[in-house]
Amino acid sequence: MKELCLTITLPSLQVTIPEDELDIQHLEKFVFHLTKVIGQHILTSILQFLDNQLRKERKRGELSNCGKRSKYLLTLLGNISYSKHLYRDQTVVCWMKPSS
Repeated sequence: MKELCLTITLPSLQVTIPEDELDIQHLEKFVFHLTKVIGQHILTSILQFLDNQLRKERKRGELSNCGKRSKYLLTLLGNISYSKHLYRDQTVVCWMKPSS
């Protein structure tokens, strides 16, 4: 199996925590929420990267690109949304039943 090289750049972050919330419970909840947000960003970036890899490596002439669609996933990190390419097999002909 070949290795995929992916670089993910995280957005800069400025944190403001009120002084009255500087206790372990508030800090723990804050870090947990922050970790989920960063994880969602990373997971979305990986899915977009893999979709682009599949698009580049697909067999030309067999599948036609039908555009992009938004997809949603429920993960351990929460809901994430991303865009993926849709393809149609050009070798399969779909016949519709004639209406009666």
